[in-house]
Amino acid sequence: MSEMAHTKPSPQSPRIFVLFTGKTELRWLGWLKPGFRHCLAIIDDGEGWLLLDPLAGYLTVERLAVPAGWDLPGWYQSVGYTVLPAVTARPAKQAPPGPMTCVEAIKRLIGLHKPLIITPHQLYRHLQAMHHPS
Repeated sequence: MSEMAHTKPSPQSPRIFVLFTGKTELRWLGWLKPGFRHCLAIIDDGEGWLLLDPLAGYLTVERLAVPAGWDLPGWYQSVGYTVLPAVTARPAKQAPPGPMTCVEAIKRLIGLHKPLIITPHQLYRHLQAMHHPS
């Protein structure tokens, strides 16, 4: 049975956008695809924008000082980030164990239980395929 059959969409879910960048302070991430060495998320909760940035040593969650209706995804795109909307689900089953990485944090945020998605580029390709099926 497909993953979507096991998930329930949240009727009042906030809008979530996943941001991808090649910028990282960790040299050992140089093996990852350029432009896809880190991922983070921005969340429009109806009252404003939240930033979720899973960094190597800590997780940043902050409300951004921008107007609620401002095109924050467009701004991030204009400064070089790759931006994709995310469809959220609340799976009935527990997520499989995985290392705490930026990818795993974003997967947990959107309810994606795909243990073989481990790099930002794999997450990008998965989200892109969901929005542009062949």
